Amino acid sequence: MKRLICLLLLVALSPAQGDPAAGVPTQVRALFAQKCSQCHGGDLVRPKGRFGYAEDLARIAKRYVKAGDADESELWWYLIGEQEQMPPKNAKNGPLSLSDLALVRWWIRDGAKAPLADASSATPAVEGSPSLVAKSHVLFVHFPIALVFAALLAEALFMWRGGLGVCNTGRFCITFAALSACVTAFTGWSAAESWSPGRVETHRWLAVAALCTSTLAALVCPLAARRGGWPRRSYRLLLVVAAALVMLAGHQGGLLVHGRGYFDL
Repeated sequence: MKRLICLLLLVALSPAQGDPAAGVPTQVRALFAQKCSQCHGGDLVRPKGRFGYAEDLARIAKRYVKAGDADESELWWYLIGEQEQMPPKNAKNGPLSLSDLALVRWWIRDGAKAPLADASSATPAVEGSPSLVAKSHVLFVHFPIALVFAALLAEALFMWRGGLGVCNTGRFCITFAALSACVTAFTGWSAAESWSPGRVETHRWLAVAALCTSTLAALVCPLAARRGGWPRRSYRLLLVVAAALVMLAGHQGGLLVHGRGYFDL
């Protein structure tokens, strides 16, 4: 409480500095880069709390700030430590000082604007189909995962009981798994543009490997059905590898979206 009272006095006594938008957003971004990027920087593969864009003021303002009203902003209550102070007192660069907090509060009160340099140099967002394609990744991603595992299950049943119907079911599943993997990879490549490259590389190339393996399995499947022998063994090996790759790619994608601590109690 003492900290909050001192802060409010500091804010109240802060003199007007002309147009805050000209310099305050830049100072706030530099402050967040210094104090917060260790745990929440855009270059981190697994940022804490699924928050990995400490230097992107526009994104922070959209999700955590009510422009013009610090007291109604989620970001503000994190910073003053009402529940859990961020950055913590044991952070490498230390917690925010009262003057740092006053600067952030001023920024929020002025509308939580992005730095002018960013606004003038930013590339306009592409409207229409690209953004829709990127957003549809979450819809298509389930199909190759489910169909590859269904094909693997069908092949396991074929090994156990045989039967043309089971064989055809597996062929159907792996064929559509490969087709849906192509669509999923395309939409995922588009969605990756909104992430920093270092964070998506593992997920991206695991997904590409899964696409290639499932496509090879779909191509070998007809030959395996006709001839058996080494084509059948190759098909089974490709199915196992494809299943492992889609599982790993899906796991990495889940970490990107939800963070490592998603299941923590």
